[in-house]
Amino acid sequence: MLVAGYDPLYDEGLAYAARLREAGVAVELLDYPGQIHGFINMLGAIGAADEALGRCAAALKRAFSGPG
Repeated sequence: MLVAGYDPLYDEGLAYAARLREAGVAVELLDYPGQIHGFINMLGAIGAADEALGRCAAALKRAFSGPG
């Protein structure tokens, strides 16, 4: 789950991740406190966007690769 510190939904994102964990769901929280909503769409312009997309892609690869 990706959250950005200057996103109006930041607190809700953190709360949602916490509730998912409380329900037993595995959650990887990627917190970018200095970024705005939608920053991940600014590839090439914001270094954090490139990093965040890479981290999200790696998490998806792990999730879809299955056990073993």
